Amino acid sequence: MKRKAKAEALKTIKMTLTSGKVILTRHFKERLIDRNITIQEAVQAIKNGNIYNEAEPHPKTGNWIYNVEGKTIDGKALRIAVDILENGIVLLTVIG
Repeated sequence: MKRKAKAEALKTIKMTLTSGKVILTRHFKERLIDRNITIQEAVQAIKNGNIYNEAEPHPKTGNWIYNVEGKTIDGKALRIAVDILENGIVLLTVIG
């Protein structure tokens, strides 16, 4: 899939998050547990987040990965790596 501009990617991610197919990788779920982050906190960070850096290719798949940076309701800063598919998004990992 062609790399999207940051604004276009963010719009796609946010729209898909609320009304589309969202896949959580095992790695994403493990990082939530490891870092004591809830899925609700991750969703909130995406909803109010932004993409500051250009997308980077995933080392294994070559797909473009977008890092959404945002804050939870409690002000905790999170970064979520997202892969945009033709029919949804994949949440790959969370850092916070």
